[in-house]
Amino acid sequence: MTQGKTRALKGVAGSEFLYPVPKNQQSGLKSSIDLPEKMDGEIKKGQKLGELSISFDNKVVGKVDILSPAHVPKAGAFTRLLRFFGLGS
Repeated sequence: MTQGKTRALKGVAGSEFLYPVPKNQQSGLKSSIDLPEKMDGEIKKGQKLGELSISFDNKVVGKVDILSPAHVPKAGAFTRLLRFFGLGS
């Protein structure tokens, strides 16, 4: 987030996902996260940030939205100017 008041944000799962896998086959279970490289401006609480995909034996078996847990207002002009010059956080 280059223009948000906070520059980093940890997303949260938008829902639960359950998929039964026998214990001896758990190595076939994989997950991947798809997020944009950067997000500019304000982020609203509950806004979709990306997606978590769950695969079993190389087949997608489910997807869960990754959401913002908090509101992040857009940084003010002074803060953005400092960041432009590599100053400030």
